[in-house]
Amino acid sequence: PEEFHLHAFYLTNRSAFFRAAINGNWKESAERTIKLPAEEPHVFRHYLSLIFFNKLPIKPEVDAGLLIGNAMDTVYRRLFNLYILCDRLQDIAAKNVIITACVEQANSKPGNDDSHFFPEPEEINIIYENTAGDCGMRRMLVDMWAYTRCGV
Repeated sequence: PEEFHLHAFYLTNRSAFFRAAINGNWKESAERTIKLPAEEPHVFRHYLSLIFFNKLPIKPEVDAGLLIGNAMDTVYRRLFNLYILCDRLQDIAAKNVIITACVEQANSKPGNDDSHFFPEPEEINIIYENTAGDCGMRRMLVDMWAYTRCGV
């Protein structure tokens, strides 16, 4: 497992989970160590980039305006996995940034037509299998689906 050494201020300032773990009557508080065995290190690195630099290090693979492979799917997968981590960490501000990034991704148009890039059903399942029913990302995905199907 990869270790990250961070000042508690940055984590507790953003995340209710870290705030409770570090400031509560928990083993993690006494040891000043929090283990996240279920989380992928690369996803946590994306989270750190977001909280330290206010940047999402997730960009489509674009070459001269043309998509390489199925790069938009990769972007959504990365955004969704980061959203799930932020949901678990209870970082509302980060979740809102990711939702905004998904909307921007959907509205990106590398060609000259009016096409949009919406997530595929397999990608949407990532959110539905790993979040609760009142999740903001779920609501946004329903809105996207309604827009594509109904044109509203």
